[in-house]
Amino acid sequence: MTSRADLPTPSIVGAGVGLVRSMRPRQWVKNLLVFAAPAAAGALFGLDVLRGAGVALLAFTLASAGAYLFNDVQDRATDAHHPEKRHRPIVAGVVSVRAAVIVAGTSLAISVLLPLLLGYP
Repeated sequence: MTSRADLPTPSIVGAGVGLVRSMRPRQWVKNLLVFAAPAAAGALFGLDVLRGAGVALLAFTLASAGAYLFNDVQDRATDAHHPEKRHRPIVAGVVSVRAAVIVAGTSLAISVLLPLLLGYP
């Protein structure tokens, strides 16, 4: 396994890009399914329904992003030996474990608190 001294010092921009990559934005498209039930019911364009579905979309996206980050932190030792996963930003040292955990925890907390603060229990 690579020692910390062998890893390149990540730049702020590189770490930011790495964080976003680690959050798997291509997977976020699946969260659009929160609009399926209101659309099937013919109620999607009601302002309250659209707002609620939008809040759900944001909450699901933040929750999944946090989960992906925590997963990558947890799996970094085994991923380091995988031919493709070893290039993921957290394993490769582009994103620090500390930064990933902070962003993951913040994302998960906001995903729970945001709907509550906006009146969606």
